[in-house]
Amino acid sequence: MSITLKDLAVLEGTAEQALSPEVFDSLLDRAIARELAFQVAKAQQVALTPEQQERLKKMRAALEQSRPGVTYLSQADPSRLAPDKVDFELRDAAGQMLQANLAAKAGLPSPFVNAERVQQYFSEHQTEYGPLPATPAEREAAWGRIDADIRAKISPEVQAEYKRALQTYIEQLKSAAQIRRTKPSA
Repeated sequence: MSITLKDLAVLEGTAEQALSPEVFDSLLDRAIARELAFQVAKAQQVALTPEQQERLKKMRAALEQSRPGVTYLSQADPSRLAPDKVDFELRDAAGQMLQANLAAKAGLPSPFVNAERVQQYFSEHQTEYGPLPATPAEREAAWGRIDADIRAKISPEVQAEYKRALQTYIEQLKSAAQIRRTKPSA
């Protein structure tokens, strides 16, 4: 499969001439990762969940709705996003969702803080929080505040771990796919 400029982004007019090499490389990496996600998901029979499919339907509805005072480049209705832009955004979102599903199937850590991580952090930093109250209602309320505080503290670290693991996974997929980059013919 070939990835062309239209697979990188929906560009208007001469916008492709304005792409810096860094932006181009970033968009190309994202397009490759997206297409790999579709191909690997198909090969491994990994699909979008019903919740993800519903999210895409809602996203389509939101993208297609008119926005008074906002001008897009749709010939039919200048207050609507152009159909090719809607399709691109939905394909990109679906690719990201499939990528997350594949990552979970491959055993990558969750990008979200789970109860186990909260408990581990609390155990290691119990002196920061002091003893929990004895009565169940006060204990539950105190734990709710502590849980929220810990999640806020460790969420950036958990997200960074996930991003590193996902990048490694994507690089493995790219390597297995034997991707070749060729210059476009003039």
